[in-house]
Amino acid sequence: VINVQPVVNVIPVPSRNLVVFANFTELVAYGESGLVWVSKRLSWDGLTVTGITSDWIEGTVWDPSVDAEVTFRVDLRSGDHEGGSWSA
Repeated sequence: VINVQPVVNVIPVPSRNLVVFANFTELVAYGESGLVWVSKRLSWDGLTVTGITSDWIEGTVWDPSVDAEVTFRVDLRSGDHEGGSWSA
């Protein structure tokens, strides 16, 4: 069972034996044994993955506070992120 709703993108990462699922606000990684990590919220509503390296998933989100797209990247080992538009 995948605990992501709704699934809007599926990103295979064979170099890390992960499959990363995206909803509108976060990323969730699963490996061979199940859940590996859940990112913190990255966006108010909607994110676009623009690239994948062996260490990071990179993308953009809309930031209403600056009225522009901003970047984020999520560490594939831990789910920690840099950037994004959500601050709680």
